[in-house]
Amino acid sequence: LSNINVSWNGGGGTYILEYGPRGFARGTGTVINGATSPYNITGLTAATGYDVWVREICTPGDTSFWRGPECFATLCPINGYMAPYFTNFEGISIGTASGTPAGWENCWTHNTISGSVRWESEDATGANENSTGTGPFYDNTLYPSTGGTYMYLETSSSGGPAELISPLINISSLNNPELEYHYHMFGATINYLLVLAEDASGNRTVLDSIAGQQQAAQSDSFYVRNVPLSSLTGTSYNIIFQGHRGSSFTGDIAIDDVSVQEGPSCPAPINLRQVGTAGLSTVDIAWGGGSGTFVIEYGPTGFALGAGTTVSGVTSPYTITGLTAATGYDVYIREICAPGDTSTWTGPAAVATDICAASSKCTFYFDLTDSFGDGWNGAEISIEQNGIQV
Repeated sequence: LSNINVSWNGGGGTYILEYGPRGFARGTGTVINGATSPYNITGLTAATGYDVWVREICTPGDTSFWRGPECFATLCPINGYMAPYFTNFEGISIGTASGTPAGWENCWTHNTISGSVRWESEDATGANENSTGTGPFYDNTLYPSTGGTYMYLETSSSGGPAELISPLINISSLNNPELEYHYHMFGATINYLLVLAEDASGNRTVLDSIAGQQQAAQSDSFYVRNVPLSSLTGTSYNIIFQGHRGSSFTGDIAIDDVSVQEGPSCPAPINLRQVGTAGLSTVDIAWGGGSGTFVIEYGPTGFALGAGTTVSGVTSPYTITGLTAATGYDVYIREICAPGDTSTWTGPAAVATDICAASSKCTFYFDLTDSFGDGWNGAEISIEQNGIQV
């Protein structure tokens, strides 16, 4: 877990080792003078990838070139990790999972339920990495700089869903356990992400879900999601990110910077969204999390929080009334857990009333042709009326 033996062949002189996290710049690592082969490097971090270099000092002023890097990784903790836990996926191998079970050096593993859709690790270059028109340009850790690592669902093949699975994490030391993760979902055929917790017996609890495209561009930053884990009654869990492929290759979902940490005493509500069928003057909203008193605030799209209409004592689902037809609104929500203990606001969630009465609606047909001859591949058409997608 914290040490590894390295060996080499040479001329029998004095040797110098230098090691550090995978990809480190030589000259910035830990240097060991007077090493002999084999040598036991100690004080390492479990489930971490490292590079090591060696050179020989034959005589004063006569030094060999550096040989390396040789890559290695320390083992995963047998009983998992104690929370608080964090990974930014830096320093792991780039590409598909390997080994049995298939995984990466930080003890995260991969499982495809059917087909060949899979999670992969990727280095962020600031440009399109894989399929055109989907996926991020940057990771979350180093944004807006290049060079970081993130995990993504590769949807160029068929099947799924595919699961990205954390090592076992013990949350018993946390008073208000919370999962925090960062996500990027850009692409015309994004389907949905399901987040689950699995205990040692294989029992699963759904924690969160996000559906559809979220970012407006590949260059956008990751968004953050905070999910209370207070509903979990056990002690140790694997966190599972289950990615579901849409109808085409433009459905890559990316994950980065995952924490299991001490959350606030009053967690913010999650998954605020419009549900059901909108009316001309009403919209239905729903949300998850918490069991206290909820307060919503809503107003025209883009309104400043504090300047909208506030409604207290609401429960999920809730119908907002008195709205204007064919109009977009923003909605925020927070929970009042106890006097003086209030969550942060969640939102805005974009909602919209209906365009017109059903009796006034017409049916239009659009004929889409393809000049190349291979049909439509991942393209879509959107129709808007009064700025609202219909």
